[in-house]
Amino acid sequence: MGRTARDNRDTFRVKPVEKIELSEKHIKFRFILVILFAIIGIGLLVYTAFSHLAVHSGWETIAVSSSAEMNCSKDFVFQYHLGVSGVSPTVEKKTLVTAYTAATVKAYQLFNNDAAFSDVRNVFYLNHHPNEIVTVDEVLYHAFEQLDEAGNRLIYLSPLYGQYDNLFTSQNDTEAFQFDPYLNEELALWFGEIADFAKNPEDVEIRLLGDNQVELFVSERYLDYAKDYMMESFIDFYWMKNAFIIDYLAQELSAQGFLYGNLSSYDGFTRNMEPDGEEYAFHLYDRWDNTVYTAATMNYNGRKSIVYLRDYPMNSVDSWHYYEAADGRISFPYVDIADGFDRCSLHNIVGYSVDAGCSEILMKLIPLYVTEKFDADAALQLCTDNIFVVYFEQGELCYTDKDLRLTDLDNLYKERKCVK
Repeated sequence: MGRTARDNRDTFRVKPVEKIELSEKHIKFRFILVILFAIIGIGLLVYTAFSHLAVHSGWETIAVSSSAEMNCSKDFVFQYHLGVSGVSPTVEKKTLVTAYTAATVKAYQLFNNDAAFSDVRNVFYLNHHPNEIVTVDEVLYHAFEQLDEAGNRLIYLSPLYGQYDNLFTSQNDTEAFQFDPYLNEELALWFGEIADFAKNPEDVEIRLLGDNQVELFVSERYLDYAKDYMMESFIDFYWMKNAFIIDYLAQELSAQGFLYGNLSSYDGFTRNMEPDGEEYAFHLYDRWDNTVYTAATMNYNGRKSIVYLRDYPMNSVDSWHYYEAADGRISFPYVDIADGFDRCSLHNIVGYSVDAGCSEILMKLIPLYVTEKFDADAALQLCTDNIFVVYFEQGELCYTDKDLRLTDLDNLYKERKCVK
């Protein structure tokens, strides 16, 4: 039998152990040294721990509290310049996280059309209490006011939005056919019927009664129709929701003294809150056929609200809001009140302002963008409201702001100032 590994156990011989007598002299001194070294060791551990936990001045991405309730923070990126206000960055971040968490929880609940929350009169609650007078939070009331002032009735297309969600999550064209009004004639007729209801204030209307009281009026005719089709939703902010939410978040944080930050959503809304001249760059994109190009960079300083609408996906989250058919046609969430079809006049448009919030800009852009034909004169007219527009047309980068600063212009494009 050959040798095994166990047979080699004596290859390395251990030296005999030699006993050493420990001196009993200076025991007290050695004890003091032990205590001293222990204190130093503990101090180093504490210092290391706190150096990792310490918050330093500078830009940092702020997340909600790990113990937060359901909230809308997943739709946003919030960056803040800690320490600029003169407050300790550690203290400032702690209070900022608390404020941001509370605001995102509240916004999530108010604009939610999928669930009810205790003591919250949200969009879901209104849909399930038609023809009742309800007191809502002033944030939601103000959003309804803005829609009313703009004559925007897209919230009343709510029954169609579930169909679009099904379209966007379709796995193939065969499945998508069930939800695409461009291909499915029977569905297109139903979309038209819903659009007719949505356009008519005598069938459905959010009535603003003052003191944050509203009534979701729904006619008997529409209630009977909804019952036949098992519809439970008459209003929904849908893709417009984050424009109102980002304005609320910026307003709430600013009111609490947090001025040196910026918020951006995955679906094209940006709020720079700081009053000072921080330098920013916003990339401008354009779609040719089914290829998206970085056309140029817009440079600006300080406070700004930006709205970017596009008929193509830009990130992984967008996969839930667009569907690309085998022939290359892309479906998107911008639904026209005329007939319930998704429609836009350009591949993309950017609107921005120092004075207006994202929701106000959006109300101005929708008539220009969610329609058959783009109206360049109407876009130029927005300058009177200090709202400026950037768009692409036949290889030209067009803009209405005479002071716009552009860099990195792609050689595919020519600049065209459309200014008064």
